Amino acid sequence: MELIVNISEDVYTRLFDNGIQDNEIAVDDVCEMARALRNGTPLEKLRADVINIADGRQSIKVRSVLRIIDKHKAEREEKE
Repeated sequence: MELIVNISEDVYTRLFDNGIQDNEIAVDDVCEMARALRNGTPLEKLRADVINIADGRQSIKVRSVLRIIDKHKAEREEKE
């Protein structure tokens, strides 16, 4: 499942930019990650919402947003 999550920049920095080892992650940061996952928005839901808001009209803007979503999904699949 692909999610869009909101996590504080501080937590992200501590987890990914500071080189912390997995066994050194603070409990508070793990809780913050879990909360972000729980509150995340599935990418497919976002895509469906864009289509619903567009009310069936495929304007250039709508197609552009859908292409961006699909591009990010494809990039993620290539990494896996």
